[in-house]
Amino acid sequence: MEDAFSNLDEAFRLKLAVFELMIRFELKDFDYLEHKTERIKKEFKNILKLPEYKKQVLMINVISKMIFSDNYKKEKSIVNLINEVLRLSEASDSGDADIVNYPDWLKSKLN
Repeated sequence: MEDAFSNLDEAFRLKLAVFELMIRFELKDFDYLEHKTERIKKEFKNILKLPEYKKQVLMINVISKMIFSDNYKKEKSIVNLINEVLRLSEASDSGDADIVNYPDWLKSKLN
């Protein structure tokens, strides 16, 4: 399975990795998240520099900050990052290109 995953398109693997972060956040697996976010940043460092992956960069940053926050809903820096993802998503209308709907997930975290 590991070999099959490594043969997938890099952009698709990045999107799967972000989706895994979201799942792990739901499971409250914060130790894993701390390690995995750093690993993703290293593994995908070249693609994360490209403007078309700004939403993924923001999602990684949002989740990275959320795991260290006692009340991320009230932390202005996190809420600002979330709002930036929401604005980007509205502007690009790329819901079909993403594996999961980032805006819906983020909105559920703020409610």
